[in-house]
Formats: sequence, structure tokens, C-alpha cells
Amino acid sequence: NESGNGKSNRLKSKADNSRGNGWRKKKIVYGRHPMQFIDLFLPSFESTPVAGLSASMSSGDNENNKNPLSENDNNDNNGNRNFHAKSNNNDNNNKRKTPVRGTIFFVHGGAWGAGCPWMYRLIAPAFLSRGFAVAIVGYRTYPDAKCVVRDQVGDIKDAWNALRDELKFLITPIDDGDKEMGWVGNVVMGHSSGAHISLVMIVDMIGEMMASHSSQSNDNNGAAVEKLQGVNGGIDSTTNKDKGSKPASYPWHPDYYIGLSGPYDISHHYDYEAGRGVEQISPMKPICGFTRENFDKASPAKRLLAYLAQFPGHPTDDGNAVALQYLVP
Repeated sequence: NESGNGKSNRLKSKADNSRGNGWRKKKIVYGRHPMQFIDLFLPSFESTPVAGLSASMSSGDNENNKNPLSENDNNDNNGNRNFHAKSNNNDNNNKRKTPVRGTIFFVHGGAWGAGCPWMYRLIAPAFLSRGFAVAIVGYRTYPDAKCVVRDQVGDIKDAWNALRDELKFLITPIDDGDKEMGWVGNVVMGHSSGAHISLVMIVDMIGEMMASHSSQSNDNNGAAVEKLQGVNGGIDSTTNKDKGSKPASYPWHPDYYIGLSGPYDISHHYDYEAGRGVEQISPMKPICGFTRENFDKASPAKRLLAYLAQFPGHPTDDGNAVALQYLVP
């Protein structure tokens, strides 16, 4: 992997790959597992100079001005670029933030046991051409991930928080004055099993907010959330990197959810798989906990109902009001 001068060729790669006037790609690593990374695609728009932007966001050289979807140089076995981009937060007034209409946070599918971000790169161009940043999220799949709630939802929640930390140096909301090309918001989107785990992530975000707004004591709230966070555990909000303040210049919360061909009632989907004779070879049964009770804990609607039952109250009060803010357009 090293050239004759003793330096790795990978060190010569840009931390983001500029595509002329088209778009740029940046790989964000959020964990130690090879699948714990995000492929971030940024549109190329004119913007104003700001301080604090990663010094790696420089204009590309000739080797970077190529077809973004046919990139074969320095790829690993999964088709991913062999570099780990890390932000350099030194002030640099010559660097620029990209104005965007919103962010697409896309979680790939693969029946909980397969799939890679590069397989879904064709998702990006349509949104990039309309001014969105596009993040295609990788995460551990079965059997590296043993539990859908603790491991896979935990991974994409960590990815969500890692992306927040990166985007505050890279993008800024576009002017809201233009109704046709103005600010839209942050869209969580998933396909197949990715639609399932991304919706569970949103439900758990709502549950955490309901707990924090509930009139119950903090100790009771913590115990309730731990109880509800399901199959073999859940998202530990004390270990996720979500305690920092939100960037003042870029709102970071889900505004919309789009699920594409996702299974949302795991028990029902198990019966569907059984009808096809694949329930014993599908990763869904083990990663969702083997039992009907655990299937319910891994089902977004039933999980939300459990949160609502745990934090009862008038819809205008406490936890339910927080849920309604996210559930009602």
C-alpha cells in the first residue's frame, strides 16, 4: 500500500473528492467496524466564506474531475474509497460552506444482513441537482450486528450524531425566501430493512424527548426508557454523542420520513416470510429477537404505542405534546 518514497498513496487522496461544478464526496467514519461510515455527497453551489470549515474541503485536481458514479481508483473490496476523512476545524476564511435546501439521510436496505452504501449511489444525483446534501449511511449487518435495536439502530443514531458534527462545518441553510428553491429540511429515508431501522430510530428519538419532558422524576424516566428500548437492550443515550448543543447555523432534527418498501410490523413480516418458506434462513428472526414479544419491541408503531403508554397525559401536556410535534405536519 506504500509508494517508493515511503508515503502511502492514500495520504495523497483529498478528504473530499471535488467533481468540478457537479458535486463533492466525503467519507465520514463514525466507528471502528468497516461498515460504520457515511458517504456524504455535497452539491456545488456558490457560497460565502466562513471560518472553521475543514481545510480538506479544497477544490479538486484533474484526477478528481471524473464521473462520480464510476470511481474505481483506490477502492476497497466494497467499492468504497480508501481514505478516512476527518475534519480539521482550524479557522480558514478562504474555505466556504455550501448552502443547501436540506439533507437526505439515507439508510440502505439488505434484509438486515447485507447491503453497502455504494450500492445506493444512484440515489444521490437527483437530490444533489436540487440542492440537497445526501448522506448514505453504512451500518453493521447480521451477524456482525446481533440486535436490530441495540446494534443497527444504535449505529445509525451514532451516524446521525456524527453527521451533525461534520455538517456544521460544511453546509448552511439556503435562503428561505425562495419558495421554489428554498429551505425544505432534513429527510430521513430508508429502503427495505433500512426503512425499518430508520423509523425505529425516529420513534426512539420521540421516546427520549417524551421522557425528558415528562412530569415523572428523572430517575423514573431513565428506568422507563431503558425498559422500552427493547430487544437485548437499546440505544444508550448516555453513550451516544448527542449531548452537545445543536449548531446554531444549521437545524439538525428530522423534518420528514420516507420509507421505501419497509417492513414495519415484524411479527406480520415474519408470517409473510414463513409463507414463503424463508423464515429460518432470513436474518430478520435472529436480529429482531426470535420471539413475538421481541418482534413487537422492534416494530416502530408498537414501540411508539409503548412510549405513549409509559408517558400518559393530556395531548397538550408533557410527553404526548412532544410526540404530536413530530407526528402532526
